[in-house]
Amino acid sequence: MNRGLLFLSIALLLSGVSSLGYELAWIRMLSVGLGHEYVASLAVVAAFFFGLALGALATDKWVSRSVRPAMWYAGFELTIGIWATVLSFVLPHTNHWMAGLLGVDTSPVRHWLIAFFWPAVLLLPATASMGGTLTALDCIYIRRHHTHWSVGRVYSVNTVGAALGIVVSVFVMVPACGYQKTLWILAFFNLCCAAMVYFTRSSFCTSPDVSERVTDAKKTSGSIVALLFLTGFLGIGFEVLIVRALNQVMAGTVYTLSNVLAIYLSGNAIGAALHHRFGPRIAVSQRHTLLLTLVSTSMLLSILGLYGLPQLHHFIFGHTDMLPWHWLIADTLAAAVIMGIPTIAMGALFAHLAQEARTAVGGLGCAVGVNTLGGAVAPFAFGIALLPVVGLKNALLAIPIGYLLPLIRSVRKQGKWLLIPAGLTISVVFCGKLSLVTLPEGARILANEDGVMANITVVEDESFEVHLYVDNHYQMGGTSSYFTDRRQTHIPLLLHPNPKRALFLGVGTGTTIAAAGDHPGLTAVGVELIPEVVPQMHHFEKSTGNLANAKWLSVQVADARRYVIADRNIYDVIIADLFHPARDGAASLYTREHFAQVKQRLSDGGIFCQWLPLYQLDMNTLHIIIRTFLAVFPNARMFMAHYGVDTPMLALISNGENRRLSTDWFTRRVSGQLAVSLNALRLTGAYELFGTFMAGPETLTRLVGPGSLNTDDSPQVMFSAPAAMDNAISPGERMVSLLLKLHPRPDEIVDFSSGKCHGFTAERLDAYWLARNRFIAIGTGMPRTRNPHVLLEHAAGPLLGAVRLSRDFTPAYNPLLGIAAAIARSNPAEAVTLLTALHQANPYRTDASRLLEMLRRRSE
Repeated sequence: MNRGLLFLSIALLLSGVSSLGYELAWIRMLSVGLGHEYVASLAVVAAFFFGLALGALATDKWVSRSVRPAMWYAGFELTIGIWATVLSFVLPHTNHWMAGLLGVDTSPVRHWLIAFFWPAVLLLPATASMGGTLTALDCIYIRRHHTHWSVGRVYSVNTVGAALGIVVSVFVMVPACGYQKTLWILAFFNLCCAAMVYFTRSSFCTSPDVSERVTDAKKTSGSIVALLFLTGFLGIGFEVLIVRALNQVMAGTVYTLSNVLAIYLSGNAIGAALHHRFGPRIAVSQRHTLLLTLVSTSMLLSILGLYGLPQLHHFIFGHTDMLPWHWLIADTLAAAVIMGIPTIAMGALFAHLAQEARTAVGGLGCAVGVNTLGGAVAPFAFGIALLPVVGLKNALLAIPIGYLLPLIRSVRKQGKWLLIPAGLTISVVFCGKLSLVTLPEGARILANEDGVMANITVVEDESFEVHLYVDNHYQMGGTSSYFTDRRQTHIPLLLHPNPKRALFLGVGTGTTIAAAGDHPGLTAVGVELIPEVVPQMHHFEKSTGNLANAKWLSVQVADARRYVIADRNIYDVIIADLFHPARDGAASLYTREHFAQVKQRLSDGGIFCQWLPLYQLDMNTLHIIIRTFLAVFPNARMFMAHYGVDTPMLALISNGENRRLSTDWFTRRVSGQLAVSLNALRLTGAYELFGTFMAGPETLTRLVGPGSLNTDDSPQVMFSAPAAMDNAISPGERMVSLLLKLHPRPDEIVDFSSGKCHGFTAERLDAYWLARNRFIAIGTGMPRTRNPHVLLEHAAGPLLGAVRLSRDFTPAYNPLLGIAAAIARSNPAEAVTLLTALHQANPYRTDASRLLEMLRRRSE
């Protein structure tokens, strides 16, 4: 291989790397202003494809006729690099303008139009130039090898580069450098490509007879052009829908989704390479029929394979659980099984059609442009228009049928080719509804909907508790989490002296926001990203009550990040729900820029509460979030939702006025119906409220130390949070480890300077915290059983120790009462012994002595 050919191959590879790297970076940078709604995401993808198609179509004739295609290529790469560098500075400053243009309650059509046209115009110089690069490289290859049989090789090498671009960007460049510097690196790749081809252009000169060789290629027919558009449309439609299906089984992290896209592109590259190698051996008409049938057949097999996808994923997951990142390995292998053969067949089909499209003056640009134009239409047609109407299975089934339509005219001659896909189509039709929902034993589905953004499932378990699942494995709450969900609202609201207006970022089942109705005079606005969730809230009226008639409540369907930017209202309290940090897109709700925008929506003395799911976080990610929060709210404090160890939840709560609360705060703040509601949640007094306090700003600052922040440009949480999936330390052990590093002082939260304690003392609060920490530590080793005799043997002693530490800490006292009551009938002597010890441990409470007296009377 001479130097010119080597540089040409490297240019093909790097050009693909930069193109997909740009696409990923631009989509995520634009999502801040346009929102993470599915409509916006698909619109930006369509805008990117539109630019590629326009560039390929517009430049094809000029590049193909040029005697200096290397000059054209160098110009394209320079334009891409320069414009990408410009966008690295421009894009972050357009987000506020775009969010303001969309507003807080935009219609889906308006949202789609803005999310499509603005990125299409903004990215056009770069995307149009990208569309011309493949044509130029193909012309260079033709003139180097004196043959027009080039599409398969050129396309496959470029597509391998695209797959590498995804992996390298997501796994290396963006985590290490951030989006802006990643764009600079990719721009450098463009400059390298331009330089390599330009300075070796003499190697690519046309020989005297190349024109004669190329002119033997036939003119592009209208049917080939139509097929290129159709296959681009169907191919991207398949990608959109198959990813939606895989999301119901896979983890849904940024790494998973990037690997799925890399598999899609790698399959296309392999198929194009196979066509380049073996295509000439097959007659054109047979190749045409064979490839269309192969694509259709393989897609039908993939649809059938989806019925067993949960079992396949579970099998792979179970056999790789000893490996690091085993969840990602399982996701990738399962996706490869489902997508592998169809993508290979699609790559070969495109190479065949593009090869047939070449004319005497080129034609590859026309082929790429028409095919990409079809791809630009597909996200809207399949993801937004078709899927919610006909469901996932029927939308998927339309794609392989679409690939067979061009063969209908020749069905008499080629009927044998259609027998297999026809039989498979009938099999898919009779397989019933495609449901990837994994139900617990004894559970039943109350509602299931393939929505625009996600699959929504409402499940009732054998205990008649109702749960909400998004894409099968993201549990968004339920009636069984009533206690925790409502405490998430009450704790921050109780820390404000008189809240009148509250904003909830994340609604889910509605249980959390429903608790706001217990606070008199409070109006609330809830923002929910997934539109299909809101109509399902009525299933949770057991926990929420009838929210449909709640005049104090307004629910908006919108991206929380975009809503906060566009909203102009001021709130006394803003509560951000638990956002799974590893889920793709959630990291933007933990950035410094988002926290700063939330701060602008707060009234004087207003409170912002960000709940954190410690059970889904490793300590490194937790430190990044805390450090980022402190950068915006330097007087922040940390609280906990409850004292359970299975799903520990933390709250970072701003304290803009550095407010310390009075000793009689709770009694002045709580009365009437609110007091009744709080009693059910074990928030009965000041010790229960202040007992959830964990640390003040000085302690938090020492805990996290200096380090990186989570920002829009460098979303560290998005890349670090998935590590928690491999965390061998249990959530309870993480909580205990965190508590050992925190040493709160009563005067950090309560003002004792007035000298009036109102029955509330620093010593008793400190004792409460000691008992709380001991109780949580006990919980990590407590047997998971309801057998009172087992609990008596293993838990009674440690719980009595916690009771002795604090007269006010009831979470350790109450379980011992329950154990004593449960064993009283079968072993009254042991019950008496336990109750006696309990009364001695805390003589200030009379529950144990009263139950003890009842047992003695019964024995008499």
